[in-house]
Amino acid sequence: MEQLGMRGRSYGVPGDGVVRVGRDGDWAFAVEYGDSTGGDRLEAISSVSGEAVHYIPMWARPPARFHYAKDGVLTCGFGIDEEHRRWGAEPDLLLPALVAEQVLRPDGSKIYPPDNEPYVGSHRIILGLLEQRFGLSLPRAALSEDRLPAYAVRGTPAMTTGREPDYHQIKTWAVNNGLAWESTGLRVPPEIREAWALTVRQDPKETA
Repeated sequence: MEQLGMRGRSYGVPGDGVVRVGRDGDWAFAVEYGDSTGGDRLEAISSVSGEAVHYIPMWARPPARFHYAKDGVLTCGFGIDEEHRRWGAEPDLLLPALVAEQVLRPDGSKIYPPDNEPYVGSHRIILGLLEQRFGLSLPRAALSEDRLPAYAVRGTPAMTTGREPDYHQIKTWAVNNGLAWESTGLRVPPEIREAWALTVRQDPKETA
């Protein structure tokens, strides 16, 4: 994100969003960064491609989430480790597979281990199930090594490894005005840029 010069979310305003795209097997894929828009476009994407799978990794709460859309319709979705709460036009699409993996009972309720056994969660089971069910694959190199084309899908990221043209000018102004400057690498911190923009509107001469 820093190399692409992306601004993060600030005061409830979405930050920049970027995707890196590639292809593996029968699937095209997009790796999302920042406030991307893949989840918002899932149904539209599937109306063109036929199918679309969206996985949102999370560390804790809210849980990681899976969505599957087909022919322009959100077909199935659930939170990982919360598979008993499913939604979409066909919420039970994966129920037989979830039952076979002993994640859910046939009635769709969650299977938990006995109280004297640790609960390890179903994350690995679910990812394996999705990989097999939809024929998915994503080599580790695609995330960490491959040079993939990147596209801005929200906001105005710099999309360059250089600093913003007005970086030094705004930093000097901020320091002279006693504003705290927390390094964000290549970009002016969002709150500093907002203060700068407000000052420019009120008194253009002060920032000259």
